[in-house]
Amino acid sequence: MKVNPKLLGVWESRTSTDYTYTIRAADEYNYTIVKEKKQKSDEDKPTQYNAFISIVNGFQFLNLNEVYEEGNIWSHTEKKYYFYKITLQNDMMLALHEVTENITEQFNSSAELKTYFEKYGNLSFFY
Repeated sequence: MKVNPKLLGVWESRTSTDYTYTIRAADEYNYTIVKEKKQKSDEDKPTQYNAFISIVNGFQFLNLNEVYEEGNIWSHTEKKYYFYKITLQNDMMLALHEVTENITEQFNSSAELKTYFEKYGNLSFFY
């Protein structure tokens, strides 16, 4: 999906105000998300993610990949992704439903992963 301008800006969790999440457009289809602690000490570093949104069975899924700072260059740590079903409930609230970490299957392509999400994405154990 193309970047949704309604998602851009600074967000914070409704249940915890310890962190802010700044969402910027990296390009036409990708986001950069930076998680920062509000009351930070010298040891607290921001966490940066590369992200994009995919549609599966009519649902939007946020795909995140964490990157780390090496010198002044942000680089990929490993190809570990985090997935959230997202719903923009209004211009002020974004609901995220984390996909379970208990998926043990391995996927060799994005098509295989999409098929898995299509099959199980509507079941409650998936979140």
